[in-house]
Amino acid sequence: MNLKGKRVLVFCSSAESIPAVYRLCAERLGFLIAREGCELVFGGTSAGLMKILAEAAVQGGARVKGIIPEKMHLKGQSFKGCSEVLVSRDLHERKSMMHASSDIVICLPGGIGSLDEFAEAMALKQLCYHQKPLVLINVSGYFDLLLKFLEKMRSEGFAREESLGYFTAVSGADEAFEFLGSHETL
Repeated sequence: MNLKGKRVLVFCSSAESIPAVYRLCAERLGFLIAREGCELVFGGTSAGLMKILAEAAVQGGARVKGIIPEKMHLKGQSFKGCSEVLVSRDLHERKSMMHASSDIVICLPGGIGSLDEFAEAMALKQLCYHQKPLVLINVSGYFDLLLKFLEKMRSEGFAREESLGYFTAVSGADEAFEFLGSHETL
């Protein structure tokens, strides 16, 4: 499947002190987004995995759309290399704007914010607000405990039987694009 022109929303960390394995994956993902002719949509900040991801996408020639809350933008935390920056009132509006600006959703390792964003993307898919592919990049087993927890939710009846099919977990950026390249609904 040709991914050219697809808008890829990536949730990831803005933390600075992260092990190299995660930094390398973010850089690789940014490179692949550019190589495949996609547009990067991300949280718009100039720190952590967000910055590494965006820099790699820009270096590869990708269009990059940052969507950042006004509070962070006013503090000068916006990534300067964006093709376009959208400023939201708050985090809630930011998530809505990011979803509206994307065709594909990918989650890299991150903190509470990334977990919240990914959970909302799953909930929206469960409620049929979108049918976008959701990809969880489980670098170095980062999401292993989350995947076990989601399976427990399903096995104990708190989540639908098909709930674990709302997303695909892969181990790296290359596997994410292999999956996306074979996805039938893009």
